[in-house]
Amino acid sequence: MSHQTKDKGDLAVLMALADLRRHGIIACLPISEHLPFDMVAVMPDMTTLVRLQVKYRRANQYGAIDLMFRSNYYDSKKIYSKPLDLSKIDGFAIYNPDTNSMYYLSSNAMQNRGKSITLRLRPSANNQKHGVWLADDFRNPYDMIAMLGDRVTHLPMQNRSLEDELAINLVIADLMKRGVQSLLPQSAYLPFSVLGACEDMKTLIRYRIGMDEVSTNPYVDMYVICSSETDEIVYVPASSVTGNLSKLTISESRG
Repeated sequence: MSHQTKDKGDLAVLMALADLRRHGIIACLPISEHLPFDMVAVMPDMTTLVRLQVKYRRANQYGAIDLMFRSNYYDSKKIYSKPLDLSKIDGFAIYNPDTNSMYYLSSNAMQNRGKSITLRLRPSANNQKHGVWLADDFRNPYDMIAMLGDRVTHLPMQNRSLEDELAINLVIADLMKRGVQSLLPQSAYLPFSVLGACEDMKTLIRYRIGMDEVSTNPYVDMYVICSSETDEIVYVPASSVTGNLSKLTISESRG
């Protein structure tokens, strides 16, 4: 028998993935279920990263969506709920099945809103506007946060070998040992292999990973190269890569 609450949450994540992609935004999904956010939206500048908590919310009897600032997670026995630390997310992506639509809220706008927020799906009966938040005003994900850079219009698809995929798996395991949680891009058109969330859940690192060598691009924070001979893993900060190198090899990274 399926877990109905978790199924609704999973549906909301899938709807968010599709709606963000419709807006030209690609998301990364975490491997772990215990992060304070459900995905990270990579804005089209490939630099602005938005930590989103995704919610499934039906309208109440008054035609409004109620959002409590609490985080839910599951194990095999029960559902757990705890107050949400808004500093560990950048926004909410809310799926409402009544309208079959997504709504996006910035966490910065929620800081002084108490323990909850209400979005109305239709105007109030007395047509009051002051203090009323209409859901239709929150359909655009670009309103959540300003992009740090210009939109990237052309990104080549990543061509990964089986060896590169093995390297990614090895690095994900190594990152977990280091306290870094990995999120996997939901597209081959992102210029990095893995997104890492550090222990503070605020610092996000874009990793590009390869076996014996890795190609470079401007949208990476850390290059990671695995040795096919020794399983050695070498981390190279992008800021240390000088010149016009198009590729880094394991031997170059050691030097």
